Amino acid sequence: MVCFGKRYPIFTWRGSLGSIHRGLIIEPTRFEHQRRLSGSVVSCKVRRRETGLIAWIPGFVAGTGSLSGASTWGGPDRLEIPWMEPIWPAEAIHVGLMDIGISTWDAVDVGEPMPPSTLLLLILASVHGLPVDVIPGTEPTRAGSIPLGKVFYSPQSGEVQVDGVLNLNRGFVEYVACTAGVKPHETLVSLDCDPADLQGVLLLLGLTNSRRPESEYDLGPLSGGDRVILSLRFEVLDGEGRKRLRTIRVENCLINAPMERSMARCGFSFTGSGFQWLDPPPGAPEGSAPREHFMARVTGELVALSHRPWAILDNPLALPYPDGDYFAYSDVLPHHRRDDPPAVTLLIRRAVAGDVDPKAIRMELPPRPLNPDTEPPLREGEGGR
Repeated sequence: MVCFGKRYPIFTWRGSLGSIHRGLIIEPTRFEHQRRLSGSVVSCKVRRRETGLIAWIPGFVAGTGSLSGASTWGGPDRLEIPWMEPIWPAEAIHVGLMDIGISTWDAVDVGEPMPPSTLLLLILASVHGLPVDVIPGTEPTRAGSIPLGKVFYSPQSGEVQVDGVLNLNRGFVEYVACTAGVKPHETLVSLDCDPADLQGVLLLLGLTNSRRPESEYDLGPLSGGDRVILSLRFEVLDGEGRKRLRTIRVENCLINAPMERSMARCGFSFTGSGFQWLDPPPGAPEGSAPREHFMARVTGELVALSHRPWAILDNPLALPYPDGDYFAYSDVLPHHRRDDPPAVTLLIRRAVAGDVDPKAIRMELPPRPLNPDTEPPLREGEGGR
């Protein structure tokens, strides 16, 4: 729990330690004491040293949770953390923003400026996939980026950006991204780009190909090659109706339906699309010869969740069935307007150490019941007669 008026720091959060990130600067700005929550609220400015990104990280503790650690801080108003371990709150998917808990040496009234010499600050920034809301205009710009068509590559940050729109914010999802007009009923995002440009820019990252599925019935893991991390950036409104830009890792936008929790933190495999000779389409002039086509252009499939041989990026996990079982998580996605879909930017970068859960090999399913009384009887052809 979080205690007030006590001279020992206790705080709570949901989740477990995740990967390591560098160069965070924490600037506490405001402290509020809320007895009705049996906890505290703090707002911090979190800025990356290399990009100057300013993020407002609101958080709260409701008085329960697992005790995970403690740290005291009585220094100046600004604390630079050259090396830190953020958390991965898989259990907090329903929270939206990561829980941040603090306790104080003395109770402080609501709205009073935060006294740094009397504050214990839990430095937990959602830099590993959780929603981070930033003030519009403070996000990294595309200055210095190399455009290839409508795909932008930043040599400095190694990040790729592609603009599009949100197709849906709930329901079954088979693709993270397709080109405009392709499978909108089962695709999270439609991207406005030429698939060949996207694959060309990803090659600039120096990615090596993973195993490409032979067909949609190839359910084995897509091993080898490089993984990339995908995030979405879109506009949201905060609790006071102010516009913010939210960046969130794609896995946190998707629900593993059988497990009723977020998709495994596995990243995505660079399978790369390929070329195939196709006969002339109906209506082509008589005598037209077959032509070789870049198949991602033909299918419009860019980022698949269920193994697709012509997608450029794909879910690396072994799947239990061809269509997977993922759903969009509406609580972290913007409200969808059919006639005016929200603008979304897909961010792609190479995975680094700690970005990917090494235990994530196959799509997780609930364990089978072990009690014979609860097992359904075997039918003919299933190990029975």
